[in-house]
Amino acid sequence: MNNPYSELMADKEAHEQPSQRALGRYWLEKYHPRSVLDLGCGTGGYLIEFWSAKAGVLGVDSCPNAGALLPQGAFICYDIADFEPGRKYDMALCIEVAEHLQPELSDQLVSALCASADRIVFSAAPPGQGGINHINCRPMAEWLGMFSNHNFYTDSEGTRQLRAFLQQPVFDGVPWLRTNMREIVKGATSPPEVLTPNLGDIRLQDG
Repeated sequence: MNNPYSELMADKEAHEQPSQRALGRYWLEKYHPRSVLDLGCGTGGYLIEFWSAKAGVLGVDSCPNAGALLPQGAFICYDIADFEPGRKYDMALCIEVAEHLQPELSDQLVSALCASADRIVFSAAPPGQGGINHINCRPMAEWLGMFSNHNFYTDSEGTRQLRAFLQQPVFDGVPWLRTNMREIVKGATSPPEVLTPNLGDIRLQDG
């Protein structure tokens, strides 16, 4: 897959690395995963804290110069929508990646994520967000509908706690994460999301 971020990746991810590491620490301390997959990993910034804690990590990206922050053997260059995990991970991440895929690959990506882990962190740009090569911006309701076809649903309480954590100043440079990011789990029984018009922002119904 041709990735126009190839030349911009280092600068982009250097800017975002503090927020990536903060999120890695948050999930590490909350869930203590022993294995984490990142589909569309970029340089691998979200996986650094997991790797430092001796968790097994794997970053997958179609850009050949991705994975620069990951140890040898922890990155593979592969089209993420075609990825077949071959095993279950404790967590799978796919953060601000899906909007860069061809629209016809959307279901394929969701299927790959659901086959990879029972807990998924997913974030994708909605219509109107802007950005480079954003060719597949969808309302979050469409993505959640694809996940529901695999019996995966928003973890409402987990997402609420994550949204609170994202209010810290370290995330001021990546404000889209505050509205786009969901924790999604298999077979969740949490209340449904209520979408609001503001760039796909949501209110999570009280249980």
